[in-house]
Amino acid sequence: MPQASRELEDSWDELVHYLTSIYRTDMMKVRSLFCWLGVQEIEADSYILVSTPGDPDRISPRGYKKLIANREGSYSTLFALLCRYASTFTTICFICNC
Repeated sequence: MPQASRELEDSWDELVHYLTSIYRTDMMKVRSLFCWLGVQEIEADSYILVSTPGDPDRISPRGYKKLIANREGSYSTLFALLCRYASTFTTICFICNC
């Protein structure tokens, strides 16, 4: 899987489309999202110019990665958000038994 550019991480829709558009089934999409999340170096990345608005509906994927790096967010929530934007939220709830 090619590395998504940082510009894609400014938009949930653009990032999820990039990561899932070539896949047909929800399971394939979930695997793509999970693999992408697994190769992210969230702790080592720099988030100096990344804003984290107080409204969770206005945060970007990169902004949420900053929350994880600051111990204010979780990988599981980021994964659930990615799945929600990919319209696979019900699939992820079934898999994780959330």
